[in-house]
Amino acid sequence: MDRVEIEKRVLRLVRETVPESGDLAGDFVLLGEGGAFDSVTALELVLALEKEFGIVVKDDDVRPENLRNLGSIVNFVKTALSRS
Repeated sequence: MDRVEIEKRVLRLVRETVPESGDLAGDFVLLGEGGAFDSVTALELVLALEKEFGIVVKDDDVRPENLRNLGSIVNFVKTALSRS
């Protein structure tokens, strides 16, 4: 699966999880200081990512570096898919 397809699917999942997220371009912060996600929303997204992409997200993977913005989530999913 290429990066464009991953980004398209991740974008849909994020918008479903946080409908008020609006424009996710650039470095719109999802997880971390001032982010749109709280811990419950982050968990919802992680579960959706696991289901959508058939990956397993370990507890250690749920951290701001992997879920900070759209780009970091796409990178994380791409890496997780390559490990599978």
